[in-house]
Amino acid sequence: MNTSILRSRIKLVLIPVLVSFLFHSCEENPVVEEEHADPVGLVVSSGGVELVRIEGANVTGEFEVTEGVLSPHFKLQFIDKDGDLFVPTDADSSPEAIVGDPTVLEVVRDEPGDWDFHLRGLKEGTTTIKLAIKHGDHNDYESPEITVVIKHEDDNHGNEEAQGLVLKSEDGTVLAKIYGGLLQEGNGISVAQGNETDHITIWFLTDDENEFQPDEEHMIVEFDLENDAIAEIEQHEGEKWEFEVHGKAPGSTTLTVTLKHYDDVEFGASGIPVQVTP
Repeated sequence: MNTSILRSRIKLVLIPVLVSFLFHSCEENPVVEEEHADPVGLVVSSGGVELVRIEGANVTGEFEVTEGVLSPHFKLQFIDKDGDLFVPTDADSSPEAIVGDPTVLEVVRDEPGDWDFHLRGLKEGTTTIKLAIKHGDHNDYESPEITVVIKHEDDNHGNEEAQGLVLKSEDGTVLAKIYGGLLQEGNGISVAQGNETDHITIWFLTDDENEFQPDEEHMIVEFDLENDAIAEIEQHEGEKWEFEVHGKAPGSTTLTVTLKHYDDVEFGASGIPVQVTP
């Protein structure tokens, strides 16, 4: 057979085979386009209470903090186009905060990359903050400006005498309410062995059961677990009125929370149930 004719036939056979192979390879290994967060707004809450809501260009609410005091834990969630709340899980996305005047306000995070945050007032005044989702060298989302008011300590009324105590989870659920020396509401704190609770916020109660947190910088809170082999208390630096419970071993114990001014006891609440499940 003529050699050139044979080569032509081989080429004609190989071309369809190669095209077929490439077609099937593309089907088996399709290119998946990476999706990034595309929020239309956000919500910031603390203790289950919504503080700020942004939808489009509309901003509802503001932050109010005290000079020299770390704010409570602020929970940040974004709103998608369907109105559902979410927190970005893309490893390439990270939180970003743009403060209008960094001389009066700073942002504090428990761990780098945390979406939740605290605010600390550096001096009395008013500024703004924008919350963003950073992706690489650009922001996928950047909120409108949110007003932040930093008040001088004397402008706040948080030095009432404590008569009771309330412990709340991040979503505002009352874990325990102690008043008159009795547990009046809540089932206490529950956590699985080897895990930690979310932030638990401490609120004190006045005579008429209004909630407050002392402003006096020399006020401190101490914790005492009846059985520290079952659980332990953890606090992040600067979070005076918040804590977490780490479950060490299955079982039950109780927690005592004591409010002190220097070494003087101002208030104490005991018998708060703590349950660690297997």
